[in-house]
Amino acid sequence: MACKDSSTTDTIQQAGNDVTKFLTDYTRMNLELAQSAVKAFNPVVSMWTSWYQSLQPTQSQQSQLSNLYDTYTSGLASLARSVVCEIPTTSCPPKVACTITWDASLGELRKSTVKIHNSSKDSITYTLVPQPFKSCGTALKSTPGVEPQTVTAAAGETVTFAVGVAVGEEFQAGTTYEAKVLVQGKYEREVKVVLDVACACDDACSFDQGDIPYKIRADNWYRHFQCSEPCFDAITTTPVGTQNPVGTQTPVTNDPVLGTTS
Repeated sequence: MACKDSSTTDTIQQAGNDVTKFLTDYTRMNLELAQSAVKAFNPVVSMWTSWYQSLQPTQSQQSQLSNLYDTYTSGLASLARSVVCEIPTTSCPPKVACTITWDASLGELRKSTVKIHNSSKDSITYTLVPQPFKSCGTALKSTPGVEPQTVTAAAGETVTFAVGVAVGEEFQAGTTYEAKVLVQGKYEREVKVVLDVACACDDACSFDQGDIPYKIRADNWYRHFQCSEPCFDAITTTPVGTQNPVGTQTPVTNDPVLGTTS
């Protein structure tokens, strides 16, 4: 029995040694295969790395590429400008050359001066045609007064004419009226006239002006006395036949646009 047990133990030990040897040999074989694979793959990796690095531009090449890009974009922009033809354009001047605005009350007169510059190389005669005043589509009989009716301007010359209106009973207080003066030369333009008629107000400006007023103040000597002095300088009377001083009434004149004024 003792010999039989010893044989069984040897058999088991031999089997264990065989398994250990097999695992060791298998592990060594896999390691050798892996090392061989790495050695075989290293040249491929090295070649790919060298090829990729060769694609990267140097600093000098980068500068050249930048200059090439700038030249390309500049040429492309120049080509675009040459393809797109820019046609110069101008706009027409407005039909209404200028606007005159007046504020007036009933019975008042208004007058303005209009200048025309002849920008032509030819002499031009302008004909001035006033149109009636209108309000809310209703036309009055009254038109702006124009003096003169025609005016001639040489090439480059500036001429003037007067426009005026006397606000009569035909105009209503608190109403705005519009009119125009046609300026006809080589072509026609307009001078627009806007008249705002104020509401009637009799006491809009009222004050006293009779004898020269005097002011009284206390004297500085112990405050026992008063001093009196005029508030305004007196206007001296001018003898007949001499020139009117400043502040005296001017003579009556005849205005061709607004009529008789003083």
